[in-house]
Amino acid sequence: MFDLDCEYPNMAAAGALAARHPDLRIVLQHIGFPRRRDADYFAAWRTALTELGKHPNVFCKISGLAMTDPLFSRESLRPWAEHCLESFGPRRCVIGSNWPVDRLYSSYDSIMDCYRDYVSTLSEDEQRAVLSGNALDLYRIAP
Repeated sequence: MFDLDCEYPNMAAAGALAARHPDLRIVLQHIGFPRRRDADYFAAWRTALTELGKHPNVFCKISGLAMTDPLFSRESLRPWAEHCLESFGPRRCVIGSNWPVDRLYSSYDSIMDCYRDYVSTLSEDEQRAVLSGNALDLYRIAP
């Protein structure tokens, strides 16, 4: 397993790496560390993330969103988290807290409540997978 620190301009190279090593599980950290929250940036990030999500051995860690948007609201982060779920599906997404860094921006409960809200439309099994099961499998942690 490989935890990948990769911003959207490098996601095509990450996809090429995933294609060359189909048995390697790659986890995109912090949804690709978005640096801006404007429409042009979101469009470019969205396109790159969609392409990266086509590789079945790549997973996405939905975390660190507060770090990249200190003035966030539940709704301002929603399109970012939902696009991760659309691109990778609930079987290839994991929720992470990015603690203690996100403590600079909000409480743990507030941030995790946002993440739980974003997955609330999924089935119970899919929610369990995103919130814990996928991470247990990826990181080989016994429940």
